Amino acid sequence: MAGPERKSRVITEAEKKIIAYHEVGHAIVMRSLPGADPVHKVTAISRGMALGLTVQAPAEDRYLMRKSELLAKMAGAMGGRASEEIIFGDITTGASQDIEYVTNIARRMVCEFGMSSLGLISFKAESDGSSTIGAETTARIDKEISLLVEQAYQTALNILREKKNKLISIAEHLIEVETIDGSELDALLFIDPAGIHLTLAFLGELTDEQLAAAIGASEEAAQKATPFEYRLKGLGIFGSPQQPRVIWMGIEDLPSGQIQGSPLQQLHRVLTKELELHGFEVEKRPFSPHLTLARIKRPLVADEQQLLQHLLHSRRAGASSPIYRVNQLCVMKSELSRTGAKYTCLRECSFSKSNRLA
Repeated sequence: MAGPERKSRVITEAEKKIIAYHEVGHAIVMRSLPGADPVHKVTAISRGMALGLTVQAPAEDRYLMRKSELLAKMAGAMGGRASEEIIFGDITTGASQDIEYVTNIARRMVCEFGMSSLGLISFKAESDGSSTIGAETTARIDKEISLLVEQAYQTALNILREKKNKLISIAEHLIEVETIDGSELDALLFIDPAGIHLTLAFLGELTDEQLAAAIGASEEAAQKATPFEYRLKGLGIFGSPQQPRVIWMGIEDLPSGQIQGSPLQQLHRVLTKELELHGFEVEKRPFSPHLTLARIKRPLVADEQQLLQHLLHSRRAGASSPIYRVNQLCVMKSELSRTGAKYTCLRECSFSKSNRLA
């Protein structure tokens, strides 16, 4: 437990910035390594003795740890120090507990688990605290521990240098909001808002004349629309848990003072009406907006099914992304290839800033 929020502790703006970058450094490294536990929360709020906090929790009860998982834990713990070095070109005392934690793991890997070049040998002190280990062997143990710690630090540095832009944007967001949960972290880290498009109508193959009509309908609908906001919420699947076809996130549009009801639903209704006026037969089905995250082309094995079920359970309730803004319609061309669908925007139709959806 980290303890209650320390409201009496006064932290300067400069220190708050360092804390935010330190914690986000932990979180990004943890989320970038396959053997690391899921991140549940990142906060720059002081609690107990901690200035900030990144909370991890295992996806399931475990009694054994793989070497890769231990290395991931070490790299994640060094993410804070690595972030400080990359962003500020200097380091602080804030990583003291992280260094102690990583050193203890490395020592056990060398002395208890046989996970170093010294081989399958146990190096333990006697029950009275004395040791029969010679000076030369002790030096070799210390060298192995140092190598493991340095390896963890270099892993953290490599990840954060590669994702420096994400590190900056997420840390600046954390400075503003002070706490983000695991789903928001994932959205900020893995989802590019500029790459999200919400399909309102699929028209199939079009002639040049039909394409011109579709552009005209989209421009008419855009003139009757006003920008609105939405966020991604929860996870779901199409298909069975044993053979899911699609993994998706739901879309929750936010109330607007200018629009009664759901802005996205009303935009869909207006576009459908304009397309019909321009001669299109639009398929009548319930409008259920979602963002496709992955398409699965084969049945999942047992371990994959278990991982998917845990992911769905941990992200369904109360999980949501940052808020995104919609300010235009696009007429898109899609082309299928062996690597997936490629989308090209043929016409951008900007929303009016003052008109209301009709």
